[in-house]
Amino acid sequence: MTDTPAEAENDWTQAKKKDLLKQLRLTLAENRQLKQSVERLMRKQGQAATARHPGHADDFVPCGWPEQHGIAIPRADGYFQSGTAWVRILHGVITHAGFKNQSILASLIEKGVLDDGSQTHASIYADWRAAFYAVTEAARYSNVGTGDPEAWSKEDRFAKLLEKIDRKDLRLVDILVSSHPTEKQVIGVCANREPFLDAFRRMADAINTINRDADEYRQNPNAWSEANREMRQKKREGINAA
Repeated sequence: MTDTPAEAENDWTQAKKKDLLKQLRLTLAENRQLKQSVERLMRKQGQAATARHPGHADDFVPCGWPEQHGIAIPRADGYFQSGTAWVRILHGVITHAGFKNQSILASLIEKGVLDDGSQTHASIYADWRAAFYAVTEAARYSNVGTGDPEAWSKEDRFAKLLEKIDRKDLRLVDILVSSHPTEKQVIGVCANREPFLDAFRRMADAINTINRDADEYRQNPNAWSEANREMRQKKREGINAA
């Protein structure tokens, strides 16, 4: 029985080694392409549809903002994030949102909750704090701060700030100005932001007072020194009387 033309064409028993290698490479390439096609199809079928936020008039960000930044929102309450941004949702309303490398304060300024001058105060605070911790161990300074009343370096000004502002307030300020807030911190501010805003405003007022004092000292250091001597004397007298 003789082979049909098609059977004869597929008979590789008499083929040369060069032709066999060529055909093997073609078959492997076809199998690879088929495998990749199947994998793409399976991935496409396995992908869940991205949950979209329907939008609300009271949302902190414009409609579509979460989707633009790759945030899936499967529920009406919670904290949801992508690789670059996050949102906090309560009862179907986005109460707060921001970028991963953005402070909570920056998003509040962007929304108009705080004015643009708040960023200046935040920068001054961070600058003073960094200078202070560069020369002072956190565990070693007292509740009343450190430093000479007549010294006005950045670290000295931060020491004066410690005398004027309660530590609890400064911890709240630290959360607002942090460039990488945690999920817990974001939820805390969203749940009750007034204590954070009040603490920040007290800190900003104290910074303004300290800077005014520094200006007065530069203009008339002798008068400032005399005033400080009197103040320290009154403080000592009060301690001794007690």
